[in-house]
Order: sequence, then C-alpha cells, then structure tokens
Amino acid sequence: MRLLSAALLATFWATSAGAAALKEGKDWRNCSRDDQCVMIEGRCGKTAVNRLAKNEAQFYYAQEEKTTKCVERFWKPKEVVSRCRLGSCETIPKQASHQ
Repeated sequence: MRLLSAALLATFWATSAGAAALKEGKDWRNCSRDDQCVMIEGRCGKTAVNRLAKNEAQFYYAQEEKTTKCVERFWKPKEVVSRCRLGSCETIPKQASHQ
C-alpha cells in the first residue's frame, strides 16, 4: 500500500510540476525611455515589451497563440511602433511623415 501511495504521489507531483501555467510577466512592459521598448508578435498582433523581457514574452505569446481566438478588427493601423508612455511600453499607430 505504501508503494502504491508513493507512486501515485510521485506521478501527481510530476504532472502538476510540468503543467505549471505560463503567466505574463508583470514587469515586461516597464520602461523609462522609448529605446527600452521593442515590438514582438503578441496574442492577436504586434505588442510592445521591454527589450530585456523580449525572449520570455515571445515564448509566452507563442504558447498563448495556440489557444487564443482572435477577432478581426474592422480598423487596424497599417504600421505600429513601440513607445514608452507613463512607464509602460505601448503599441501605437505609426504617424505618417509629412514632407
């Protein structure tokens, strides 16, 4: 009985440890300057994150993409850029340059 209980406990432990949910990092978007922000593919399009969190964020969003159902927006800017605004990396539409 002890052997069976130990085996079940070990199986449960291995399953729960391997199934740890990925979470979006709370500090992935922290910034103080525009050059700290980079664009990556997010759940349903481009998103801006801190360049130090780029690899972790890309892995997270690649996993999320498998289960996310994106809604097609009727309006979507052609190009977006990353900016640091109020301490957070944000994705904003690229402004047309007037020449």
